[in-house]
Amino acid sequence: MAKAYADRKSRWSLRFLILGLCLLVLYAAVSIYLRQEKEFARLSLEAEELNLQLENTLRENKDIQELNALVGSSEYIERVARDQLGLVRPDEIIFIHR
Repeated sequence: MAKAYADRKSRWSLRFLILGLCLLVLYAAVSIYLRQEKEFARLSLEAEELNLQLENTLRENKDIQELNALVGSSEYIERVARDQLGLVRPDEIIFIHR
């Protein structure tokens, strides 16, 4: 009778040990999954920000290339003279609206 009780007790303790290990493994798996989800969300946001930064940089690069093509032209020189320096051609008449 004592042996049967000891066998039953050892079986129950083995079952609790296995259950405890299963719960520990489950906790570890869920914890790892949640950390990965958080990291994935952070990296997705960072990728989106980097894509926006790349688009802005490409747009600025295009604008600079267009401006670089215009810099030596007479149209650019005239535009700078008119807009920034306020110069006009000798045969032009300036009207000032108040």
